[in-house]
Amino acid sequence: GLSVYDQTDNAQAKIKSAMRATGYTDLLLLTVLLLFGIPILAFPASPQVNSGVLNLYEHFLGYALGFMTPYIARTQLPGLY
Repeated sequence: GLSVYDQTDNAQAKIKSAMRATGYTDLLLLTVLLLFGIPILAFPASPQVNSGVLNLYEHFLGYALGFMTPYIARTQLPGLY
């Protein structure tokens, strides 16, 4: 099997290669922004709204389903890309 060092070294090489390719730096920056920015904006610190309490579970479920669709389309329908 592969040791942890071999796997880490391989990941570093892949990241360096991707960073040299055109557009991947922008994609990485956008991904990090979405990964950390959207949850902060979508899930308030105080779930109280004017008429009651925001259902955070339902809100999170919609958030998760929104990301599952492109993932499934990409992995299960390779002919689309």
